[in-house]
Amino acid sequence: MHLGTCEYIYSAVMTDDKDFIERYILTLSSYAFKATMLVSRWTDGYHPLIHEFVTSRSLPDILNYIKTMSGKDQLDILSAKDKDGNNIIHKCCGLLDNVMLIINALEQILRIFSPITFCQMVCEKNAHCDTVLHVYAKRCTSKLHQSMSLFEFFRNKLQHLWVSSVSQEDGRRNNVLHMCCGNPHAIYYLLTKLGSYYNHQAYEIENKSALSTHHFKKCSTFAKLALQKNSDGQSCLHLSALMKDPLCFTQILSQIPKNLQYSALADQDGDGNNVLHKLLKNSMLHTSKDWLNGVLHSTNQDGYLTLLGSRNKFSKTPITACLGLKGGNSISDLNPQSNVQEHKSSNHWSNNIITALDYVNSFDHRRLLIKQRDSFGCSLLHHAVIAESKHLTQYLTRNLYPEDIAELSQIVVPSNGLNAHPRTIFHLALHHNDRELFYFLYSCLVSPAMIYWFRGIMVTNNIAPLQTSLLEEAISSKIPI
Repeated sequence: MHLGTCEYIYSAVMTDDKDFIERYILTLSSYAFKATMLVSRWTDGYHPLIHEFVTSRSLPDILNYIKTMSGKDQLDILSAKDKDGNNIIHKCCGLLDNVMLIINALEQILRIFSPITFCQMVCEKNAHCDTVLHVYAKRCTSKLHQSMSLFEFFRNKLQHLWVSSVSQEDGRRNNVLHMCCGNPHAIYYLLTKLGSYYNHQAYEIENKSALSTHHFKKCSTFAKLALQKNSDGQSCLHLSALMKDPLCFTQILSQIPKNLQYSALADQDGDGNNVLHKLLKNSMLHTSKDWLNGVLHSTNQDGYLTLLGSRNKFSKTPITACLGLKGGNSISDLNPQSNVQEHKSSNHWSNNIITALDYVNSFDHRRLLIKQRDSFGCSLLHHAVIAESKHLTQYLTRNLYPEDIAELSQIVVPSNGLNAHPRTIFHLALHHNDRELFYFLYSCLVSPAMIYWFRGIMVTNNIAPLQTSLLEEAISSKIPI
């Protein structure tokens, strides 16, 4: 096509100049020329011209004109792909912001093509291995796409291909259910359509979970899709645990057979994280009881404690993993300024820990979780002090016996470097001159023997010295001279 003509046409489409489009394209007498024009590409070779009409007011008129063309021209135009392998149905579902506009465009395309050709285009994958349903599901989390009308449209048109199209995986092995984990409307729709659906002959889903094949085959299609893992080893339970709405998580969990729910919660992703590792990182966890109520409904206290004590491949439990501390082999790697700022910018983490511990019924079990030491030798109390969270520090000390606090105070954590000194929890409290936190910890030392130990250890040569004025003030306020 002549470059000047192509430039005018692209300019008209981009500015939505409908009068120009009708005058120079829609009124052309040569169908062959129009077909050539509509599949022509701009100089970068990125989009066929027909794709530029997707967001134009002229799209219905263009589709009506295509309907009058020969079958070959129709197929050439509507099956034209961009550089990413998207056909026109991919573009409609990915660009149009109104569900009814999408459905109207697809109805027009369906009147041009046979149902079989239409279904083939819907199930066709682009260069990123996304089908049309994947493209739409990715946008389904926005407020404009809460309507399930388009899912219902595809279900009616695809008929027996509907289940297999929902189960198709993209390049990261996500099925459509994975992509809808942030939208409770979509989850509920898929649940109602697939939750009671069982098909072991015409359609068999590969078992990509840790569950036994025998139990897996007894699951509904919805449960099977929810338990499948993507390339990161995450099931829909892992993904929905990080979303802001607990409804998605509870709906998915409720559809998994009762005898498999604990196994699904304990199932680990590629990094060894179970579902609680994900939940405790969720900034909304402490705002609703539905999250952990759903977990406890699926397991007993022993199972909950096992999940809390499970370590990922970085040797972090769900509680220590949600602290967000980076790896290292010394306390100096634990508390650089950057990590403290990371703690402070995520105030939800301390509330999440408190929420998780509140669901532990036994005081002694809570004590053990708090005293549990990581690979650095630090307990949860140490981490709370490092992050300068007085709120969490007070909660933890209330759930410890005085002897426990004295025991944790004596832990000397090694530092990095040849000339660095080991540190106690009091050194960590004063790392950023937090006088209030230091005094609070010191006030917990109720044993006179513990106080004298504290005075003695500060003058030992291999222990980093505290600020002299603070130490003197603390000792003089606690021990009469």
